Amino acid sequence: MARSTHRKIQRKAAGKRGRTEVPINGRIDVLTQKKAVEIEGSGSLQKLEWACKKLLRSRKPHKILQVPDHHIEKAQRVCPPTITIRNFSGTKYRRGKRR
Repeated sequence: MARSTHRKIQRKAAGKRGRTEVPINGRIDVLTQKKAVEIEGSGSLQKLEWACKKLLRSRKPHKILQVPDHHIEKAQRVCPPTITIRNFSGTKYRRGKRR
């Protein structure tokens, strides 16, 4: 994914008060008062697992993993049910299935 696209999605997810690139055992892409958002554009299982682990360490009540439309099913297999998976535009939401 192009760097400028990644930044654009970060700014959209952060809103007015959110912070981007927050260091928590690695860097969480976006943190607001109640949500943590990690953006992963590649379909690599290892990168998706790493993004899920970063979200679980964040201690925010709403954990969101943003992936492209064609990687939503793959991310569902990797993520636990406490993480919401959504596409970049925010039109599709799913929960993780891994126990």
